[in-house]
Amino acid sequence: DSHMIVSGLPPTEGDQHATQVARMALNLMSNASRFVIAHRPYERLKLRAGINTGPVIAGVQAVGSKMPRYRLFGDTVKFAALLNCTGESQKIHISMETKILLDAVGGYFIEPRGLLVVDQSNGRDQKETFWLTGKEDGMFEPEEKIDMTEGPEYMRRLPDYLQIDEP
Repeated sequence: DSHMIVSGLPPTEGDQHATQVARMALNLMSNASRFVIAHRPYERLKLRAGINTGPVIAGVQAVGSKMPRYRLFGDTVKFAALLNCTGESQKIHISMETKILLDAVGGYFIEPRGLLVVDQSNGRDQKETFWLTGKEDGMFEPEEKIDMTEGPEYMRRLPDYLQIDEP
């Protein structure tokens, strides 16, 4: 499944939209491993994210009279979707534009990922991309420990399966 999250519409936060989305993505990634899938308790939730910065066109698309949808269009949206689908599990794939804004704020760990082919038809349009790997203040560590002895039987077997030392 895929979802789009947007910050900065309308632009009320200045250039803070990049940090807001980056913080949220890092929080989601750090907490995904704590999520237990009820019907697959021995599998971990795997996420990937693509973050891009730039102008978009927004509008309301009417689907009948009961279901209007707020839609976003443009190259910024298309490239964010490409970053997401070409990313890797448990990684945050970001554009150069997003990297520039995060570098201006400071405190984010960013590693080069390499060039990404944007236009598949001629293979010539390439953009440099990066991995967002963390933040200096370490705020993305889970604040609470989960008591694996509570809950159903499969939860009690998880520490052995996941090779977690119990407290």
